Amino acid sequence: MVRDENLLYREFSLASHRYIKEIKRIGWDQKHVEALTGFFYGIDTDPMCSQEHGDKVVLIYADRYRLDWFNTLGVPGKSFNIRVFHVAAKVEAYVGAKTPTVKHPIAQIDHAL
Repeated sequence: MVRDENLLYREFSLASHRYIKEIKRIGWDQKHVEALTGFFYGIDTDPMCSQEHGDKVVLIYADRYRLDWFNTLGVPGKSFNIRVFHVAAKVEAYVGAKTPTVKHPIAQIDHAL
């Protein structure tokens, strides 16, 4: 398996369509299918894609945010609507795209200020 952040943007886009098709086929709850469909649409249309490092930013963001969503799915007080983009996570993905060796870029930015 290849993580989203290690795919090319085109590969991610194609894979997301196949992923939606597959989760429908295996009978995922319709509300989760719709949430992921909205998430992938948001990734495909995000204005960040036209910025420097934009493709990498959205792939890092998608990789981490979708994993968090999946891991908290159905957990009271932890689950969230994946269609609503998390700005701080996108900023962290942007910093990660520019400096991939940094493990916790938000914490380092806070200390630098």
